[in-house]
Amino acid sequence: MLRFFVLLALAALSCVTASAEQLDDAARAKLRAENKSIVLLHTSMHESNCQLVQARLVQRDGSGRYVQGDLVTLRWGFDAKVPSQITLPPGDYGLVSFRCQNGSWTRSFGAGKQVQTGSILDGSGSIYEPTATFKVGRGEIVDIGSVQMHTSSTGPRRAVFTTVIAPIPPPWLNNLAIANPKLVRDRIVRPMSCRPNPPTPCRS
Repeated sequence: MLRFFVLLALAALSCVTASAEQLDDAARAKLRAENKSIVLLHTSMHESNCQLVQARLVQRDGSGRYVQGDLVTLRWGFDAKVPSQITLPPGDYGLVSFRCQNGSWTRSFGAGKQVQTGSILDGSGSIYEPTATFKVGRGEIVDIGSVQMHTSSTGPRRAVFTTVIAPIPPPWLNNLAIANPKLVRDRIVRPMSCRPNPPTPCRS
């Protein structure tokens, strides 16, 4: 249990802002000046009994490959029921995997795959094939939708994952609109896209 709360403390230091912080004109200008943007994201794990939800993000490089990105915390036990807010530099990104933790119980969803292994120290040189991708520009607030992870059993201890891209559920957006109406009003709805021939089935 102590280990879990240590993880929660570390999660609070990540680049994700899961609370509905106010975004005024000055904050928006600061985003542009720092060459950053805000991404709004929801997952089916937000609705489940997960005290900690994390996702592996990868970023597209100049050669078009998706390389090592960040493990970001999307939600933890004390968050309000609002979409996750991720602060990112402009660019093209992909989603590879998700992780749900509740106490000592952990479940991972490998929606993408690693096609080249990099450094065991920091992951540099790793190349991934994401299941879904999205794009953000400088100073934007982008609503990329919800990732729904569906599973079906194919036998004992075996399951098949299917990624479904859907809109963020209205109750979660309504909660955010109450806390920060400007953020919701100014957002650009640009749903993430399934990759061609993704590692796991994906539909939108």
